[in-house]
Amino acid sequence: AAGDATVGVISNGLARLDELEKYQATIRAVTRDQEKANALFEELRKLNEQLPTVQMSTLAEAATKLAGSGIDSAMVPEAITSILDAAATSSDGVAVGTQRVVRAIAQ
Repeated sequence: AAGDATVGVISNGLARLDELEKYQATIRAVTRDQEKANALFEELRKLNEQLPTVQMSTLAEAATKLAGSGIDSAMVPEAITSILDAAATSSDGVAVGTQRVVRAIAQ
């Protein structure tokens, strides 16, 4: 039973790593610049550490949409912070609120 739990933890960790790599690749494709993508992803990682209740997937999806809509990648973390503040008041929760605000901005 302990071995099964260990395998589960390792599996979850590998799945999360794979997910993070996919987000990083998507951000790189949207920014079309490896250096900017790395800098943006690092800022998202820091933001995720500061806000552990906000999933990295929420941050990465917002960053991808914002950068893809033409917002300078250097400004994306600040924009996301403001969006999270606005989304925090959403009765549907931060993730849904963030998606709604990002969708409105990116259109």
